[in-house]
Amino acid sequence: MQSSKAWPRYEYKALERPGSQIRIVTICTGKWHEDIVCIMRDYEFDATTPPYETLSYVWGDPLYVWGDSTNARVVEVNKKSFGVTDNLFYAMRRIREVGRPRDFWIDALCINQKDAEEKSRQVEMMGLIFKKCQQVFCWLGEDLTAKLEDSSIPPESLKAQHAFELLRILGSYRHEQAMSVFMLKKGSCLTPTEQATPLFDALVHLLELQWWYRVWVVQEFSLPPRVTFIYASERAPHTLFTAAFDNIWFHVHKCCRADISPRLDDDSIVNKAVVLLLTTVRSITTIRDDVDNNRHLSLKRLRIRLCSSQATDRRDLFYAVNGLSQNTSIRPDYTVSIRTAHARIILEEIKSSRSLLVLTGPRHLASSHRELPSWIAPTDCETLPPGWTTALERMFERTTTYRASTHHDPDVKLVENEHLITKSLDVDKIKHLSIAFIGSDPTPASIRQTLAQWIDMAGLADASSRLNKLASTDSRSNTFWRTLLFDRVLLSDRGTAWDGWFEPSADHDVEMKTFLSSIIHEQLARREHGVETEARPDCIGKGVAQVLPHAQNQETLFPKFWSWKQAFTHLDHRKLFITEQGALGLAPSMAEVGDEVHVPKGSPAPFVLRPAAKGRSNSPRKYTVIGDCYLHGIMDGESVEGRGPEMWETIELL
Repeated sequence: MQSSKAWPRYEYKALERPGSQIRIVTICTGKWHEDIVCIMRDYEFDATTPPYETLSYVWGDPLYVWGDSTNARVVEVNKKSFGVTDNLFYAMRRIREVGRPRDFWIDALCINQKDAEEKSRQVEMMGLIFKKCQQVFCWLGEDLTAKLEDSSIPPESLKAQHAFELLRILGSYRHEQAMSVFMLKKGSCLTPTEQATPLFDALVHLLELQWWYRVWVVQEFSLPPRVTFIYASERAPHTLFTAAFDNIWFHVHKCCRADISPRLDDDSIVNKAVVLLLTTVRSITTIRDDVDNNRHLSLKRLRIRLCSSQATDRRDLFYAVNGLSQNTSIRPDYTVSIRTAHARIILEEIKSSRSLLVLTGPRHLASSHRELPSWIAPTDCETLPPGWTTALERMFERTTTYRASTHHDPDVKLVENEHLITKSLDVDKIKHLSIAFIGSDPTPASIRQTLAQWIDMAGLADASSRLNKLASTDSRSNTFWRTLLFDRVLLSDRGTAWDGWFEPSADHDVEMKTFLSSIIHEQLARREHGVETEARPDCIGKGVAQVLPHAQNQETLFPKFWSWKQAFTHLDHRKLFITEQGALGLAPSMAEVGDEVHVPKGSPAPFVLRPAAKGRSNSPRKYTVIGDCYLHGIMDGESVEGRGPEMWETIELL
């Protein structure tokens, strides 16, 4: 539906103070089939600002030029034409009322998207804009199967009604056996009844809508005092979604775990709905819970929690969550390159957190590592495939337990807008490297072969005496298995419920040696009979029975903690290395012989650095960052303690 009037195109008048003023658009009254008419005014953003509501939605086509009246949809703004996307057009039709005008802050209209300076200042204010609004409408999208243009009244959407009805049932805090939407045939997969199948189809469709995957919606959802979801004709408070998530999470991971989990078929519509609730909905509802309870959210934690969220402009992966972070020193700037913007953002986070923790994290998952300075963890600067959030969270939490540089604060500065000058302690150099452990797609044979090679490399004797060495109290054996675990164990690991990381105990000594001995037994037996099993396990957890076929019950084998699962997951793309001084460690898969191990000042973990071309004799040594690592014997500050400030050398990270 186009505007029936041929208005000239709307032209913005610059805000006098773009860092302290906002525009508010009034959506005038109108019926479903009538033109959308708006009035836009400038206001000081302070106590005198009139009450307003906000809209959270997906922009749509990234090639779209906002305000251009040649676009498909046109609304009237101050008696001028303003082009909007289909999605925003339908949202404005749904939130418009017949009886009263409504005041909104809508970014596509209220920010001049063509003015980079104004956009930078307004984006900086967005956290406060959403925090101070009366409520936000989260527009999930329109049901395009409904007859949208052939009606004089807002058309109803059966698909939206089905999805919201199922959410109410799933959030009813009943056991799955008491829910009328499931078939209760004992021993079968959890499947919907014939009547409930359309409800599950509709819910999966709703949870796959783009709104859930855009990074901007997180602060838009988390900060306002009141949230209302709108999907086509249906509306509901955000508690409809949080109740469904809470109830499903509790029953899947707690009271009904033994009954539900084995009955979730990977390809079933029920499993798709459950997985989407436990991932897609979780990623934003848990952050709102953190905000409501005043829990500290660092920029690094936010990026990990939202590692699968999308943004058209990669700078927005940080700018979009700036209002949620307690780091108030980061200022959005759309006038600089993505590379420069990310370097400045990470530098400010280092200064705010007084730690180099933000530089840690796996490098192999991201494709942008060549586009960024090497010292920036690329996983923070791009969108990762779904499913990595939990693993990244656990790696991050483990790293926070180390204190390789003890109490020292970082000493950093940025040169040439991208090189990081820092202080560092040169600890050792890599002399020997193993093959990489590829744990994201393991086979039982590859797991056995890799760990057997690592055992040989660690100096635990030849094949005939490995088991005696592993069973002894030899310090090298103890160092080896502690290195495999990064000297930390994850306790109470059951699904997503866990207590945290702790140093291994004497009980874990026995368990890990049993684990490693079992692998070697299998390896030797298969070599003797010339057998190698290449059948890929369904997942790391289910594959343990193939790696350790003598273990009848993996939880009996490892009653205190799941060593095998922890090792297989966190050894992914790691290489065992031995330094010139004979120390054992774990390095990123890109490490090479000759790389150096450093403890940068202010870092909880050591890093593998690769010397770059030498510069002037009086300039700092230059390095390419390969990634953070584990080096046994220095993770708690042993290489730093008792030494003076002269130990720190100024280096330049490229």
